[in-house]
Amino acid sequence: MGAVFEVGNSRICRFWEDSWIRDAPLKIVYNDLYQLVRDPMIHVADCYEEGSWGLTFRRCLSVQQYDRWLSLLELLNGCSLTDNRADRVMWALENRKMFTTKSLYRFLTDGGVKSRVAGLLWKSRVPLKIKFFLWQILNDKLQVAVNLVKRGWKGPIICCLCNCVETIDHIFFECHLAVMIWEMLKEIFHLDSYPRSWEDFCSTWLRGKGPFPIRLIIFMFSGFAWALWTSRNKMAINKKFP
Repeated sequence: MGAVFEVGNSRICRFWEDSWIRDAPLKIVYNDLYQLVRDPMIHVADCYEEGSWGLTFRRCLSVQQYDRWLSLLELLNGCSLTDNRADRVMWALENRKMFTTKSLYRFLTDGGVKSRVAGLLWKSRVPLKIKFFLWQILNDKLQVAVNLVKRGWKGPIICCLCNCVETIDHIFFECHLAVMIWEMLKEIFHLDSYPRSWEDFCSTWLRGKGPFPIRLIIFMFSGFAWALWTSRNKMAINKKFP
């Protein structure tokens, strides 16, 4: 996923399965040829002999497949192997080429692209459990009804306060209780408007277009969002306002 080989004697690196000559394994870049090879787990060293590259296929190649093979050969001819050192594994997701859990986490959550909003949330001055709570909202992982149904939950998907489907946007921006809190903030701080969805919140208030500094916005939202979430859970379980 993030490991890339710097080939030396090429006795460890696998020709098709590992990333070594491209940023992705050759089985992905040249999948049409990969489907035809006799040994998909072959090592790079076993494909290179006396200065030339060679692979065995299960049947003759078509004209189009042969053109692809020539393209692969051209790529391979630009690669040089050396016997005096072993293959070395590097981590492509970090500039220093060293593995870090942070880079792996970023890849798994944001596809390798550093999320500005996620960075703001993790650096905010709130308790760790609140940071994780905000991360769940950001990545649509919070256990609201629509997400629970995706995991096989058989319960109702309707909000415990109204007859609307329970989503993240509904709980924190659309439900009667959420709207009441937003309207109170609007009145107290003389706001012209407020976000109507999580996407709106991220693209405006967390982009420096809000009425307060971003750190203060995150702090305020964390407080009332957590209060909303815990209160609603008590109402859903105990069937009464806490």
